Amino acid sequence: MGITEIVKAILKGMGQEADCRLMVTRSELHTPGGPAYTHCAVLEAPGYLPDGYYEAAFLGHNAFLHRANGCWSLGVPWRTISSAQRYPAPLPPETVSLWLEERAAV
Repeated sequence: MGITEIVKAILKGMGQEADCRLMVTRSELHTPGGPAYTHCAVLEAPGYLPDGYYEAAFLGHNAFLHRANGCWSLGVPWRTISSAQRYPAPLPPETVSLWLEERAAV
């Protein structure tokens, strides 16, 4: 079971940067790096953002998101997001795919 929170985040991607609000679920299990988040949904984001891949930074965590036809979804599986390293710029889809393949090989 988890605790659902609404948090402020910064979306970066497609040459854009914007504030948004996310609904995230914080796991009640504590991990060495702090709380783990198991769900993420975009509640509010500017309508002018183009479709594509974005990185949302919130509370010291990052989520990789995808916008298609104005609808938001997770860009990669959440278990990868919760253990992802922070990157200075959003990753293009090709890089995310290669990174996931490398992680799967480990």
